[in-house]
Amino acid sequence: KLKNGIMNIINYSKTFQLIFVIPFLFLFLLCRAQTLNPNLTVTSGGTGDDDYSKITYDNNGNMFCVAVYQSTPNFNNTVVPTYGLKNIILSKYDSQGTFVWGKTIVYGTSIGINSISWQNGKLLMSGFFRENLIFKLNQNGDTDTLEYSGIFYDPFISEFLEDGTLLNKMSFENVVGVIGIKYFGPTILICGSFEETLH
Repeated sequence: KLKNGIMNIINYSKTFQLIFVIPFLFLFLLCRAQTLNPNLTVTSGGTGDDDYSKITYDNNGNMFCVAVYQSTPNFNNTVVPTYGLKNIILSKYDSQGTFVWGKTIVYGTSIGINSISWQNGKLLMSGFFRENLIFKLNQNGDTDTLEYSGIFYDPFISEFLEDGTLLNKMSFENVVGVIGIKYFGPTILICGSFEETLH
């Protein structure tokens, strides 16, 4: 009887293994099989802080990247000049990941990026700032400025051509919470928490 009892326990243990262990093993192997292995990796950066990296694609697979750089960054052995304490640099890579160009499009003292998207040959970027936000218009030093309201952070939205030329920009005041901006074709959806009236 003792031997039969031991055999029953062993058989129960094997059944337990089949019911509970094998499904977990299957899930583990499935997750391992679906682990993403990137086809390409590109890097950029400088000696200062690099933040808020965002990326979008056009219909040909070209990649447009934006990020905030504190110091002068290096892109595949190409140095891109910066002009402020914080700089938003737009860079373009082809579909194979080869660096094409990069340029500072916005700078200031306190900047963040929420999103960037490509639509019909234009780049739409949203973010937030404190202090004034300066848009670099060309290589001649011409600029355009969004003035800071002095209350919390001011979110902004901006539109560029694919070469980084500024088309439009606007900002909002009285923002308390983080603002989200989403583009749906010609429509822009804005959500967030505001104090008093949104301007």
